[in-house]
Amino acid sequence: MHIHEGLRTLHNSSVAVFMLLMLLMLLLILTTATATTVSVGNADITEGGRTTVSVSIENAATDVSCATIVLSYDSAIARVTGFSNGDFDKQVYTVEDARGRTTIVVYQTDANGLTGTIKIGDVTLEGITAGTTSLTPQIVTLKDNGGYSLSADTLSGTLTVRSAGGSGGSSGGGSSSGGSTPTPSPTPTPSSSPSPTSTTTSAPPTATPLPSEPVDSGSITVHVDDVRAEEGEEVIVPIQISGVSHPGLSSARITLTYDPDVVTVLSAESSDFAEFMANIENGTVRMNGFQTGVEGLTGEVTFAQLQLKAIGNPGEQTTLGLDVSELVDNTGNLLAELNDYAVAAGRFTIVSADEPEPSEPSNARIPAIGAFGTLLAVITGFYLLVLLKRRCS
Repeated sequence: MHIHEGLRTLHNSSVAVFMLLMLLMLLLILTTATATTVSVGNADITEGGRTTVSVSIENAATDVSCATIVLSYDSAIARVTGFSNGDFDKQVYTVEDARGRTTIVVYQTDANGLTGTIKIGDVTLEGITAGTTSLTPQIVTLKDNGGYSLSADTLSGTLTVRSAGGSGGSSGGGSSSGGSTPTPSPTPTPSSSPSPTSTTTSAPPTATPLPSEPVDSGSITVHVDDVRAEEGEEVIVPIQISGVSHPGLSSARITLTYDPDVVTVLSAESSDFAEFMANIENGTVRMNGFQTGVEGLTGEVTFAQLQLKAIGNPGEQTTLGLDVSELVDNTGNLLAELNDYAVAAGRFTIVSADEPEPSEPSNARIPAIGAFGTLLAVITGFYLLVLLKRRCS
């Protein structure tokens, strides 16, 4: 009898353990099925052909306000030629085919985030040579309306480029494939967005600003100060957005132009915007900054801190030009299109080590004689006038 009861207890325990395991598996399946995922589609084209693959966010339960995704691929097999058709209000992308990657930045310009299935955009690819390459997304930034980071998985896509003489499509075209399941890849979590940086042994001095050229009237001013530096010297120069009132700035996109034979840009960073990205090229720096929360920036806004190095000869100078492509306030108004701003370019001048700093022109000052001196002058003049009348009479 004791044996029978023991078997019954063992049986009940086994059933309980089995049911518990089944419940855990069900919960695991449900959790996996609803996890937020950034995925890339698949495509099959021929050499010289073009196709698009979609980059999407799946199962976004929390409002997504912005995302920065780096798409990696084999640049010997394909190159990126465009990006468009996303669900977000604004999009910016930078192609670095030499490194086999394209950085995509998308964001909302108001307080309304996106949920559910969100299309980041369509990436246009051109086949270069036959082969297969993975299309791997790396999540650099994924944030909600409050500016908090969101976790997500990634799913890589695959691009197959076939020989122009082979089968499997026509040259000059292609199509995305959604039939095959992308291969999961781990989500890296870098601490900052991929902006070019430079390592120096010590922090360069902040440049002493000189008077800038006068600017046209406008409620907002985008400006960079004039600066002088010795040959080989490194200085920090800010790009400022001044006079920003309520509701504040939500995003800005500005390009700096300069003569690369006179000065080189080592870095562009330290922006007041929550997210900032800079692409430094030879003679231009394309920069984009945006807010990830509901609050816009007001007052004196530092768009970027530029680290510049003088590489020309003493006496040479270049204009630090500013091209404002986009200024968006927190209600979605495009200030750049409304021309509701002014721009003040700066000037970078290389000086010799013994050249004195320019000074303000001094005005000749007449010494003040004060109230007592004035009274004394009046009495003296009156006395002289009396003497002159007596002499004449």
